[in-house]
Amino acid sequence: MDKNDFWAVVEKCRNAHQTDHQAFLDELMAALQSQTPEEVVQFKLILDAYAHLADKPGLWSAAIAMNDMYCSDDSFFYFRGWLISQGKKAYLAALEDPDSLADVDCPPCELESVYYIPSYAYEKLTGGADIYELLPRGQDEMLLSALRVDIQYGKGIDIKRSGRSIPNYIPRLCKKLLNGRDMRDWPLWL
Repeated sequence: MDKNDFWAVVEKCRNAHQTDHQAFLDELMAALQSQTPEEVVQFKLILDAYAHLADKPGLWSAAIAMNDMYCSDDSFFYFRGWLISQGKKAYLAALEDPDSLADVDCPPCELESVYYIPSYAYEKLTGGADIYELLPRGQDEMLLSALRVDIQYGKGIDIKRSGRSIPNYIPRLCKKLLNGRDMRDWPLWL
């Protein structure tokens, strides 16, 4: 399985279930169970690599806005799983401009379970083997380089923002999500 196969699986599952997260996960489980165990391992490696490549402060700003002005480390990891589940176009657009998420259906925008589905599928395919025993301990630089080729990081994606500066970076997304709330509602400690 390569990155094109990865995105084909994600797109097929997402197209079948646009906004129903559980149905998407069920479809993903079925899709992965139709693969070989080796392909499921590759899917998991690619999934984790895409999550790693999306670990950017500018994207975290979007996650804060999309999670009602709060996003812990764990929440941001789950947010990246949700973002990947939205498909290649949404994922790449968000890394180029996090404000593009204003065009995506919003909350709930965390999908922790997407990270576990490959493990469950692998266990079913192998009669109980643990996928985590096969995964390398660190990120594979060759895989990251191969996936990074398609990514164009936008200006400011590496800048950490605080509180009230977030809406200046992602104005459309904040306008969509603030629902008329005054900017003074944004906590200063972010």
